[in-house]
Amino acid sequence: FAVCCRWLYFLVVISGIVLSGLASGSCRFVEYVDTNGVPQAAGLYRFHDPSTQQCVHYGQESSIVEFDSSERAARGSAVAATLLACFSLALVAIEFCLCQLPCSRLLEGFSLLAAVVFQGITFLWIDSTTFCGGDLLNELMHQKPCTLGDGATFSVLALLCFFAAGVLICCTPKPEPMRTRNYGDVKGGKRQPSRVETQTAELQMESNTERSNGTGGKFDPEWV
Repeated sequence: FAVCCRWLYFLVVISGIVLSGLASGSCRFVEYVDTNGVPQAAGLYRFHDPSTQQCVHYGQESSIVEFDSSERAARGSAVAATLLACFSLALVAIEFCLCQLPCSRLLEGFSLLAAVVFQGITFLWIDSTTFCGGDLLNELMHQKPCTLGDGATFSVLALLCFFAAGVLICCTPKPEPMRTRNYGDVKGGKRQPSRVETQTAELQMESNTERSNGTGGKFDPEWV
């Protein structure tokens, strides 16, 4: 059960990292109509150029190079959320494959909690004065002048994945490291038997004991 939960964790957290990357790379985090009535779209690091119908990095073909505090917070939080989730993934992978780490559950859970918070901060992008007028409350209630695009959808899904991964870390048992589970551990320069080898030896010992007592292979009426 513990091993299955860890594989599920890997699936969920990797999905969250991919979705967070898609949210950062999308050029359609918000969509709006400019003063000329032309539909526009803007992402955290790229925007949609209606003349070429392509995604363009800020500063590459645009005069928009200065960001307000909300925009900077959203951009930085997107990167922080991805890095924190990767940190948690690395810790769990080390424990799953090699050895147990001290205070690992606390570090893994806190990293994912922080990833959830930072991923949520990316929605400060709709408080942008450049694209959405800088009225966060109005945007949340009415989505005017900006509406949420594909990038915002990816961000919501990433947030949910990070939260689910945190629940799996905090509420499921730790599996034995794969190295110890399959090959045994090394202590004092000597290889210790693995769990599978230990269980096999115990079963063999029980079988030998039954044979020595003369009960192995005989019919026991109490079983009926």
